[in-house]
Amino acid sequence: MKRRIVPLRLRIASARPRPRTLGRLALAAAIVAGGLTAGAVAAPAAIAAGTTYYIDSATGNDAAAGTSPATAWKSLAAATSRTFAAGDSILLARGGAWSGQLAPKGSGASGAPITISAYGTGAAPSISGAPLATGGAVQLENQSWWTIENLAITNNSGTDNFGATTEAGSSRPRSDASPRNCSA
Repeated sequence: MKRRIVPLRLRIASARPRPRTLGRLALAAAIVAGGLTAGAVAAPAAIAAGTTYYIDSATGNDAAAGTSPATAWKSLAAATSRTFAAGDSILLARGGAWSGQLAPKGSGASGAPITISAYGTGAAPSISGAPLATGGAVQLENQSWWTIENLAITNNSGTDNFGATTEAGSSRPRSDASPRNCSA
């Protein structure tokens, strides 16, 4: 539940005492019950932990939920067709191999990036962009706050192999996309 912050106006009591009314008592009780006091600001809502999705090229099923290793998706297309939210993770099975493009949608947030990584044991998951006419094997376009790690990515489409490494309309490098421990 998202809290809405409403400015609280306090009136300084005059020297003359005034009788308390039920309305004022109810307001005071509401303030105390809500945890607010004069001048206090509610803490920002905590960011949800997010959902972890799994992809397994050997035993997955694109019609499955994708939310556990036992219900993993099979193809990159299953993840590409969805929009992910802050804190979500997309985990590819170690030892798995895919051809094509992983182009998931959505953006993370500061402190809650969307992560693409590996799970299980064995060799790093491999994504080959060889069949692509353009673009990267892992393609993020106009998206923010992603971490990509522990993957083996090969790509030689001949055009735009690395996707955008700058912010749209700018030559400034993106600072919120973090590829780590990936091999080519």
